[in-house]
Order: sequence, then C-alpha cells, then structure tokens
Amino acid sequence: MSDGTIFSGMANGFPLSFEARSVAMYNQQGFLMQLLDPTSPGLFRITRGGATTSDALTYWRHEFRTYKQDHRRNDVHRTDDDRDWHADGTPHIDHDRIVVAISGMLTSGSRPAPGPTPPFELVVQSIPSEAPLQ
Repeated sequence: MSDGTIFSGMANGFPLSFEARSVAMYNQQGFLMQLLDPTSPGLFRITRGGATTSDALTYWRHEFRTYKQDHRRNDVHRTDDDRDWHADGTPHIDHDRIVVAISGMLTSGSRPAPGPTPPFELVVQSIPSEAPLQ
C-alpha cells in the first residue's frame, strides 16, 4: 500500500459495539502500529451498528509512497535475504499489512464468548484518498 486510503469495515450477523480505545492495529510481524486517538481529527470514525450488525470502523491511512522512497534511498535500510531485517541489523517494519484487533460488547451487554465466533460476513471497503476523513 503506497497511496492514502480510506478503509471501512463492519460485520453483518455479529452485533459488536466498540469504542476507539478498544481498537488496536498491528502489522503481521506483531508490532503495534496504531491506537485510535480521538484527538486526531480525520483519522477514524465509528458508526453505530444495528441489532444484527456491528459498529462500522472507517479509518484513513496516510500515504506511504514518500516513506518507501526515502527508505530505499538509505542504503543501511535495504533488506537482504531476510525481509524482516535491514542490512544495518535493525528490524524492517512492514507497513503494508495491518491486523485490526477490536474488543467490544454484544447488543446483549455481554462480551463475546472465548473461542471461535459464530459465522458472520465481514464487509470491507477501500477507497483511495489523500485527504483525511471529514
């Protein structure tokens, strides 16, 4: 992912309600990449769901084109055989794959039971956008 993008996601058939402080984003390597900060205008929006749908999270991811260009220019940040490490021995942080972890409450007021969730449809949409959310 290089361009600014707005991502939206929600679950049909899984009525989970959540707040900004209940959302964390990690990369595939396990590094914490983002906590939602309500004081960051334009970063995200949470829209309340219904009786059979979760709340919807809309999140703006800024462009990474500049970061990637600068990263390639700095020779010590090149990766060799192991894409998780730079030539200088520092870790290479993957910004392309983000895992969104959400903790919330069901409409019944209880937390989801541990283990697998009942089947539901995850609906995700992405739209290119260099501007934050309005």
